[in-house]
Amino acid sequence: MVEPGELEAQEAELVTAASGSCGANVQWAFAGDTLTISGTGPMDDYKWDDDSRKYNMPWRDLSRQVKTIVIQNGVTSIGEEAFDGCANLTQVTIPNSVTSIGDGAFYDCASLRSVTFPAGVTSVGRDTFSGTPWEIAHHYFVIVNGVLFGWHNGDRVEGPRIAIPDGVTRIADYACEGGEYTPVTLAAVTFPDSLVEIGAGAFGMHQMTRVTLPASVAFVGDKAFAVNNLTSVTILNPNCKIVETSEPYYDFPYADTFSGAAIRGYDGSTAEAFAREHGYKFVSLGKAPGSPRYMVYYKQGGGQKKLGTITSAAYTHAAPTVKISKVAGGIKVTWNKITGSPRYMVYYKENGGGWVKIGTTTATTYTRKAAQLKNGVTYQFAVRCCENDKKTLLGPYKASNSLKYTK
Repeated sequence: MVEPGELEAQEAELVTAASGSCGANVQWAFAGDTLTISGTGPMDDYKWDDDSRKYNMPWRDLSRQVKTIVIQNGVTSIGEEAFDGCANLTQVTIPNSVTSIGDGAFYDCASLRSVTFPAGVTSVGRDTFSGTPWEIAHHYFVIVNGVLFGWHNGDRVEGPRIAIPDGVTRIADYACEGGEYTPVTLAAVTFPDSLVEIGAGAFGMHQMTRVTLPASVAFVGDKAFAVNNLTSVTILNPNCKIVETSEPYYDFPYADTFSGAAIRGYDGSTAEAFAREHGYKFVSLGKAPGSPRYMVYYKQGGGQKKLGTITSAAYTHAAPTVKISKVAGGIKVTWNKITGSPRYMVYYKENGGGWVKIGTTTATTYTRKAAQLKNGVTYQFAVRCCENDKKTLLGPYKASNSLKYTK
């Protein structure tokens, strides 16, 4: 996106400090080699200006000097093309307040290797990290909080086969779409058992001939595989919701979700009903397996880890096994770690009465201090798994052994 020779012409005079606005309530400041974005609300979007022959972000003339970008808490979005061409940028700090990152925001940042995403990011635009070492290190997949927002590899010839990484639960709308401006045409895609949702137009305009959707996939958006060369689509979830509307798809007014392919699915499934309703050929796979299985994941360090598989449509954390003992400082409570539980809610009761909530912790031990205990009273403690909101309980409890406390 950077025009040849443009940046070199802007490097004649180094600037040591500058500032201004980049949103209704958002400001920017440059000092040393750091560009800081602060304030509240969204950043402005930036575009190519035909008159000046350059992008119109206010720090454009400083782009070669920027090595670090710090976006402060309160900023809710990163504007389109905001940091395009910051060739010496190596790291970016994105706060919890940011929920969206615009198209091409870090395009052609040729030294960018480190990006940390907060849990609140729900939208990442097209070509956001194209031309960065970060994207190359992640095999050209842009995956944030379990959502695949894009895949791009301009170095490959037409016809590559890719496998979506395990742990991806959703593929965003138009995430891997082909077409005139996409240098890669996919011939085949393998989907992981973690995948639950495929967004609208996600794989439109490629050259795939066969697609198999695992039993974990519960939703397929409108035109998800439109304008491919599909002859067969296998849908292994008998309850998968499939969307197809009469809305036109770019210059293809009669495009459909599965490019007219034969749909293979189980008898009585939503795939069969969809095929009958929309005029697709249906090929039966027979009766659906008796008990569907589900893969359960939990978040850890910004990624996802497998817990295992279950046959029910709900998962409940096990109750921690709780033990208590008298120590010099009071009563010590210990319990086993429950994989996937973010926090633990701790309770106590006196002489067989009702349970009283103490609070939550991420540890697996708690000490009730002597000053909080009554002489001659019998105590029990219990622990339940809970969410980080410190309110939502994730499973049952088991009461500890009883202990009569004496000072």
